[in-house]
Amino acid sequence: MKTTVLFATVCAISSLQAQVFLSDDFSGGVVDSSKWTVFLPNGGSSVTQADGVVTTSGRGVLGSLSSFASPYEVSGSFAMQSGSEHFNIVIRSDLSGAAVGERTGLLVSFSNDGDQISIQRSTAASDGAILAVDSFSLTTGQMYSFRIRDDGSLVSLSIDNVERLSATSSFQTGGRVGFYSREFSETSTRIDSVTVSAVPEPETYGLVFGAICVLGRLLYPRRAVI
Repeated sequence: MKTTVLFATVCAISSLQAQVFLSDDFSGGVVDSSKWTVFLPNGGSSVTQADGVVTTSGRGVLGSLSSFASPYEVSGSFAMQSGSEHFNIVIRSDLSGAAVGERTGLLVSFSNDGDQISIQRSTAASDGAILAVDSFSLTTGQMYSFRIRDDGSLVSLSIDNVERLSATSSFQTGGRVGFYSREFSETSTRIDSVTVSAVPEPETYGLVFGAICVLGRLLYPRRAVI
């Protein structure tokens, strides 16, 4: 009996280890075509990989080949290389074009010249909307870590392990993830160590807690009071 419960507990705890759907530290000299596709919408667009980072410039898009179903999270780090840069991470996207060179889906946007972060709905019909916005001071050249969590309704953004912004929306055009810079060729962002991973369902935590409680009672039974 104890062996069975122990096995169940180990299995439950293992299920808390996030399944990784995509991971890239950009250590090679070229973009990994088995993970990513690149869109260059205009003559000034570029996506290059070197020195352990990938750099997007002039609306160059680094887009995932795979689609992801919520709940999941996207994490990594970035550094904007220009004071007028706007760096965008798009989720729930088919990576098709939207207004003003954007991509359709939900945008998590970082505005360097506006010292602002936002979550936006981006559509091909030019009826997008800002879902959440807040002031955030960004420094050119500084590397920031980010984590975007999507549970299918609520989308939250954490920067350097602190949650900064969240919004609720059911809008989506697909399940792909993309990264791109502002439309100017002189604006660019460096991206490092991107991971897309599953988020354990709340029921999983309950299962683990229950299994640990049962195991504890088996290993350390209460002694009878004489």
